[in-house]
Amino acid sequence: MTSAGPSPAAWPVRPAPPDQSALPIPPAAGTTWRPLQQNWQRPANESRPGWARIFWRADGLVFEWIFLGVPAGNRARRLNEPTWELGDVGEAFVQVDGRTDYGEFHVTPENQRLQVWWPAGGLAELRAGAAPLERFSLGPDAGLTSSAVVRGDHWAARLSVPARVLGLDRLGPDTILRAAVCRYDCGPGATAVNSSTAPLRELSFHRPAEWDLLTLLPA
Repeated sequence: MTSAGPSPAAWPVRPAPPDQSALPIPPAAGTTWRPLQQNWQRPANESRPGWARIFWRADGLVFEWIFLGVPAGNRARRLNEPTWELGDVGEAFVQVDGRTDYGEFHVTPENQRLQVWWPAGGLAELRAGAAPLERFSLGPDAGLTSSAVVRGDHWAARLSVPARVLGLDRLGPDTILRAAVCRYDCGPGATAVNSSTAPLRELSFHRPAEWDLLTLLPA
C-alpha cells in the first residue's frame, strides 16, 4: 500500500543534559518531542499515543520514548533475540546521511535489547534466508546501554548509542544524521499496531530516505 505523504523534516536535537537519571513521564509535550503516527494511512489512523526525543553528546546519541497503553511486555530474555516477534518493543533507527548502511536498535519494556547494523543488502539477505540475524547483530562490546520502566498507563525507555557504532569518532553540530523511532504495540490483541516518528509512505520502518534529518543544536 502506497500513498503520498509528508516529506521528512528537520528534527532538532539538543545536547544531552548533565543528569538523565530519571526516565521521562507523560505528558510528553514540547518541541523536543516527536509524536509517533501512522502516516502511511490516509487519513492517518491514530494508534495509542507515543512520543520520542533524541539528545546528543560528542560520544553518541541518546534516544528516549514514552508509549501509552498497557499491558506492555516482551518474551525476550537475552541480548539479540528477535524482539519484534516476541511482544512490545521500541525501535531506534539511525543512519549517517549519504551512506547506505544503518543501525536498528530495539529496547523492550523489560530492558532487553536487539542491536543490529545493516550493511547494504543485509536486510534482503536476512529476509531471503541467505544470512542469519547473528551475522548483523552487535555484541555487548558495542557499548550500547539502555533502561526501561513500565508504569501504570505507559512504558518508557532510554537508549544510548555510541558514536563509534555509527562509524564516527565524535558527533557535533556539523554531523548529518537520519533517524526514526518506531513502535510495535502488541497488546491487547494478536496483531501488532505500528507507528513511527517518520512520515513513512509505506508500512515499513526500513525506509531511511523518509526518516527525519537530525539537526544537532549547539550547546
